[in-house]
Amino acid sequence: MKWICKVDFRSSLILPLLLVLFFGAISHAQIPVKKSFNLVADTEGAWFLDGNLAFGVELNTASGVHKRTTGYLQGSMGWRNFDITCAQGVVKKGQILVDKEKVKSNDNTLTLIAKHKKDVSMVDTLHIPMPKPVALKLILDDANQVIPGAVIIPTVQVRYDNRIVYTCQPWSEKSMLSPDLLSLYYGKEVVSNGRIIIGRDVKETMINPIVSIICNENQDVYDTRELTLTFIDAETAYYSEPPALDGMHGKDGVSEQNGQDGQHGQAGADARLLKVYMWLDQDSALLRVKTDYEHIINEYTLIPATTRLNIIIKGADGGTGGNGGAGGKAIKGAAQNGGLGGNGGNGGKGGRGGIIEIYVAPDAEKYLAQLNINNSGGAGGKAGKAGRGGKRMANESGALFEAIFPGRNDDGVDGVEGMYGENGPPAIILPWSPEID
Repeated sequence: MKWICKVDFRSSLILPLLLVLFFGAISHAQIPVKKSFNLVADTEGAWFLDGNLAFGVELNTASGVHKRTTGYLQGSMGWRNFDITCAQGVVKKGQILVDKEKVKSNDNTLTLIAKHKKDVSMVDTLHIPMPKPVALKLILDDANQVIPGAVIIPTVQVRYDNRIVYTCQPWSEKSMLSPDLLSLYYGKEVVSNGRIIIGRDVKETMINPIVSIICNENQDVYDTRELTLTFIDAETAYYSEPPALDGMHGKDGVSEQNGQDGQHGQAGADARLLKVYMWLDQDSALLRVKTDYEHIINEYTLIPATTRLNIIIKGADGGTGGNGGAGGKAIKGAAQNGGLGGNGGNGGKGGRGGIIEIYVAPDAEKYLAQLNINNSGGAGGKAGKAGRGGKRMANESGALFEAIFPGRNDDGVDGVEGMYGENGPPAIILPWSPEID
């Protein structure tokens, strides 16, 4: 009886367990497992320029395993189970050799279709729009001379809405950008080959040429540059007020006295009025320029459209602050610490730039670009240096080193550099009057 009861007890445990496993398997089979099949492409790359688009496939299997293809997605799944098609390019394993003309004819969109060969329910289509330019920038070599007959080939920097920035000369064979996407203008004339030839009349008109680049698909995207005329020769007229006086140095302290502070440097004087007269000599066809700075008269002869006159007018520099005096050394029994060092004086502020009046004859107005004017303020004065603190009295019970090299009281404070003077206002262009003749 004991043996029979033992068998019945085990049987009563096994049967319910089998029933649980059986019905659990049935209920688990009835729960749907989500599976997905996705195309992924390198849309932030430069595929629209170099014609190479990398892509991959992500697959979630019925058992919940996530897999990726080799190549772009750096997975381990091969490509033999997938059928990839693209009407706008040639498909290889994880790569499309894009036909950009076919992309344009497909509403500027590349369409990629992927199918699983064994499971027809797994299909994905990816539409990738061609990135669009959002900004243009003209880059010109500073060494280019804007003289008649000179040739300038600009470089163009294009920024796209997928953040790719491409710099090239679109008209070069090495460029991946089609020149048909952009229009280059010299003034109002279209330049089809990218070679801007400076007009022969540039020195007759004395007008700085304008160069523009425009996106043909969106004319709100453009850039414009003004080319500055090149002048081969140059003369210089320089006018400046003399520097301001420096501050006196502070005297050293006697015995235990503090050193005196250095005086502040004086402020620089403002530049004065400069009058400039410019006319065209009818006999020699040369430009004449006369300058009058407080009755200091200078005259210059310029070749029209060739010689530049650099006019420099400047306020006076501020004076340098005086150095602080050294503190007097300590006296036994009177001042154990010695005198303090004097503070350095502040530098003086620079003077302001001047006022410039240019009187120009009507036939010389177009040559005003030959005057290059720099109207600046004077430099601020240098700061005075702090005076050194006086020697302390050596402690009689101290070390030998302290007796030979006694310490010092506090040094003074260095002065402050003077401020730079304000630049003068732009030149005033005034008409020629009969009184000038």
